[in-house]
Amino acid sequence: MFQSHPVQKDVYLLELARYIALNPVRAQMVRSAKAWRWSSYRATAGYEKKDACLTTGWILARFDNTKRVAQQHYRAFVKAGKEHPPGNG
Repeated sequence: MFQSHPVQKDVYLLELARYIALNPVRAQMVRSAKAWRWSSYRATAGYEKKDACLTTGWILARFDNTKRVAQQHYRAFVKAGKEHPPGNG
């Protein structure tokens, strides 16, 4: 069932992005978000070139002003979600 909810806080949007990136990991389809090639995680994290239709600036700006550094922090942020699943602190 499709659900739609407005996202009003940056922190919540970051958590949603991490949650989505880690869904295939939690479903045990892959061992890491990087291994799931059908999401925007790889491009956002700087592992591959992003498509022209993908906008990564907003999310990366939450981590640092320098793209490379922001991508490193984003990768660490997503990895930390794997180590601490939602609801487990």
